[in-house]
Amino acid sequence: MQLFIKRKKVCKLINETIDFVVTWVDGLDKEWQNKRKQYLPENEQMNSEIRFRDYDTLKFWFRLVEKHAPWVNKVYLITDNQVPKWLDTSQKQIICVDHQDYIPKKYLPTFNSNVIELNLDKIDTLSEKFVLFNDDVFLNKSVVPEDFFLNGVPKDFGILSPIVPEEKAISHIEVNNIEIINKYFDKKRVLKANLNKFFTIKYGKNLIRTLSLLPYPKFNGFFAPHVCQPHLKSNFTDLWKKEFSRCDLTSRNRFRTERDINHWLIRYFNLCTGNFVPQSRNFGSYFELDDIEGIKKELLLEKSKLICINDSEKITAFDEKKQELHDILVEKVSQKSHFEI
Repeated sequence: MQLFIKRKKVCKLINETIDFVVTWVDGLDKEWQNKRKQYLPENEQMNSEIRFRDYDTLKFWFRLVEKHAPWVNKVYLITDNQVPKWLDTSQKQIICVDHQDYIPKKYLPTFNSNVIELNLDKIDTLSEKFVLFNDDVFLNKSVVPEDFFLNGVPKDFGILSPIVPEEKAISHIEVNNIEIINKYFDKKRVLKANLNKFFTIKYGKNLIRTLSLLPYPKFNGFFAPHVCQPHLKSNFTDLWKKEFSRCDLTSRNRFRTERDINHWLIRYFNLCTGNFVPQSRNFGSYFELDDIEGIKKELLLEKSKLICINDSEKITAFDEKKQELHDILVEKVSQKSHFEI
């Protein structure tokens, strides 16, 4: 009987078609830097060079995908005419996609991650089910398709959390997303229809966030988990139909602005329609780059399945921290992957 169950599970994994998508930019590329300077707006803080700093860890990202998610269908690397020299583009599992391959010409060139992500449904060959990664989110231990989708539905965190406004920060984009959500949904009805998805022990102490916001009649934010995001391609198309003017306005902004929306709005729609399965809060962990000891402990002990290693303007001695991170990743996964030349 046990053998039968195992065989059945393996067949299920093999038949599950899920792509990974990772966005990446080489901020040291002189040609890219010159192009960026031609269009750079006055709003430098939201678009500072720090946002484009490269950890030089992309090869480790691919190694960890090979090690921990060998079942993935295709890996789409989204770049602006940049391909790492070490990447073996002849591998059938890797698909390099340039911005001009899928983003409408009227929105190019773009240096706005919101544009790059909101237009992903225009990649014809991309599977209906895909997982969107930033290149600072790494697989930390083995994952299976059911970690991202269950019965074709994305796994996510139905946790309410207030938006904390900060000057020239992503919080303004979150406010724009929530403004749209409150136009379409009644908070009380959403929570009542999805009690078992918003009130589950899987969220642990984060339930307090949701409980504390119950008295307020409107949605005032959702918890941002700092992990990769499972998506349905058709949901992007639906958003463009529902909110074309907002998607179009964002896509015309070559750089991030406080008027943008982003792909989080798509997950917000799923949360409000109940089109998600609750994800365990311990699924991922979050560290700032300067917490090298914490990062090392997590990468080597593998408590969480995902780890986000975030860069910010607060990080000092960046080159030193980058080298330390590189050394830890070499210790964790030193062998080349089939994605490398």
